[in-house]
Amino acid sequence: MKTSRILIALATFCTTVSGRAADLNRYAFTLQIKDAKGSNSFGTGSIVKYKTSAYYITAHHIFGKITDGEIKSALKNITFVNEFDPTVRIRPEAFLPIANVRDLSKTDLLIFRLRSESNLAKHALPLASIAPQKDESVFLAARIPNQPLSTYSLKILEADDERVHYEKIPGVTKYTGASGGPIINAKGEIVGTYLGRMINADESIACLFGTPLKSLIATLEQASRLPGN
Repeated sequence: MKTSRILIALATFCTTVSGRAADLNRYAFTLQIKDAKGSNSFGTGSIVKYKTSAYYITAHHIFGKITDGEIKSALKNITFVNEFDPTVRIRPEAFLPIANVRDLSKTDLLIFRLRSESNLAKHALPLASIAPQKDESVFLAARIPNQPLSTYSLKILEADDERVHYEKIPGVTKYTGASGGPIINAKGEIVGTYLGRMINADESIACLFGTPLKSLIATLEQASRLPGN
């Protein structure tokens, strides 16, 4: 009887995690800029509620050498489009230029404060209070080349206050467009963002890496202290 209860509990847990992983797709957004030539999409991002405001978070390097001033000037042409349901389109209220986040070897976060809209709550991720540790499994919600929007399970190889390394996704060699995608724990909380790949000497992928929870919290705290919050 005890063994049966354990098996039932395990099956329920696996089903719950699997269902949650699929549900996490609704947290993936793409930053879209519309200009005279049409619309251009950049990276994957997510909406995070911190204190009294909601923010859109993605990787800073998705814009390359574009300056913060140029991003601010383009604000009225920016929309965040939900990858799971493209009818969900959210506009930014302000671009938040935060010091020391452009360097890919550091935080590499791009943050916008969002307007208060009724559909924010459904698509906003809660911020985790505990960082994931080595060997823990987390999820990346993103769209990568030639693949539909998916939630990928990632095992943590190493984690510290500056960088988290993840196992690469089996069979995936191109991650263009996934930069800035939310890294989510089994509770459905955001614990970081995906940034890129570590490459071996033979140019094969060694592992993936991302921004740790500590850096995410520190950057959101800076954002919350800027005017308008």
